[in-house]
Amino acid sequence: LSRMQIEEVLDFGDLEVFPGISTYPCIMIVNPQEPSSHGTTVVQFDDLSFSDLRTVVDENGYELPPKSVGEQKWSLGTVGEEQLLQSIDGENPSLSEHPLVANSGIEDGIGWGIKTGGNEAFVIDDTTYNDLIEQDESSADVIEPLMKGTDISRYHVANRDRYLIYAHHGVNIDAYPAIKDHLNGYREQIGSTATEEKWYELQQPQEKYRKFFESPKIVYPDIAKECSFAMDTTGHYPANTCYFIPSDSHALLAVLNSSPINWYYQYVTSEYRGGYQRSFTHAIRDIPLPSGFSTEEHGEKLSEYAERLTNLRKKSADLNLGLLDYVEPYADGHTLAEIGTYQPPQGVGDTKLTATKDDYENLRIGTVETERDGDTVAIHATARYKPENEDQYETDRWGYTETDPMPAMRLTDLTDTEAALVEAFVPVAADEAGGFANFRETATKTNSLVDRLAALTLPDTDDVAEGLERYVDARERAAELDAKIERTDDLIDEIVYELYGLTDEEIEIVEAAVEE
Repeated sequence: LSRMQIEEVLDFGDLEVFPGISTYPCIMIVNPQEPSSHGTTVVQFDDLSFSDLRTVVDENGYELPPKSVGEQKWSLGTVGEEQLLQSIDGENPSLSEHPLVANSGIEDGIGWGIKTGGNEAFVIDDTTYNDLIEQDESSADVIEPLMKGTDISRYHVANRDRYLIYAHHGVNIDAYPAIKDHLNGYREQIGSTATEEKWYELQQPQEKYRKFFESPKIVYPDIAKECSFAMDTTGHYPANTCYFIPSDSHALLAVLNSSPINWYYQYVTSEYRGGYQRSFTHAIRDIPLPSGFSTEEHGEKLSEYAERLTNLRKKSADLNLGLLDYVEPYADGHTLAEIGTYQPPQGVGDTKLTATKDDYENLRIGTVETERDGDTVAIHATARYKPENEDQYETDRWGYTETDPMPAMRLTDLTDTEAALVEAFVPVAADEAGGFANFRETATKTNSLVDRLAALTLPDTDDVAEGLERYVDARERAAELDAKIERTDDLIDEIVYELYGLTDEEIEIVEAAVEE
């Protein structure tokens, strides 16, 4: 850096530049001369749908001042983003330094979950749990409810009826004959992973954290697309895909799930394929908490809102939005082409939706979406196919490219029940595919993708009317809950924006990023 000028940094993030290979490529243009006073041009690519790299750089590049690409850690953020970062950092204490967690007795204020050394043996379902208790009631002494990272989302921990045989180091396994007999069936498997522990003992039971497992704690998954913190008050033991913060503060929970923290964490950590973030302890512990969030003035409101969100998220999660659970079994009714008045959308004949196998290799429907307006339902679909020249397209690991959603069918003059059924059923049937509802996603020499959709067979409306009404009611309740959740999130964000002292311009950066 003392002898070179970094002219350009072209960052492709987690885009699949090399099909089927997880890489995070970046192109750097370096000028072998003394560093000059001009800055460095940066481009961060959102997709690979370009034909000329230089044009993208010229149209989308932004310049960083020379000091941004110096001897210390580089940041490719815009000037506005860097200012926002400084505003959030400020003089605020980090999570690990805050009194709410600093005195917990856990290093950095963050603990991690249990590694079993053999999930098939130690992780059991509700049926196995009941069988073991029936054989020997004392088995309950060494069985605990278990959560995995996939059970955790913002303000909610799903109860999966999953349990852990907590055979910690030094456990007297002979005192639990049913447990011993169960584990003995996996002895060869779990014994091969044993180090200093006995063959029937957990590999890393995290006994030092046990009192925290059984107390209220803030938990979060090791990988997620957004900050996903939740309060666990049920004494679930976390698996090694979970982390926890030993605190029962709902005010802290609200701040950690707020939009400014969500923006901050995604900005300072690396993004993985698919938009996921890894929850590295060093990054979580350094999250700056706004001064004053736990005071009486702000803490009571933040706590109230976080508890409200926890209740709303539970109600939302308890709703069954699986359409087939409401209508199956059912009798077949009309096909899509036979219900109401079928009109092809204008221009559909010029799209890949009306092409056949002769036109494109492995042509098939990707995703299907519906949009209802009164007695009319518009059906949109994407087309997936293998292009002749993969280098000119963004393709997945199987060599497929996918179009944007295109208008495929338009049904009018539908009854209220018919419109509700088409709107709800068609995307589900398309997702099931494989002949379900007489729908197959692949084109043939004689059947286009639109032909495939037109042949999709709906349930008989009279047969499913009652179940469909219950489903629509459940979906409306879900929409109401989502609206309340969004409003409460906004109330929390307003308080946190104020606590960080963010300007209108900085708030705009946060909200644009969160919306994206």
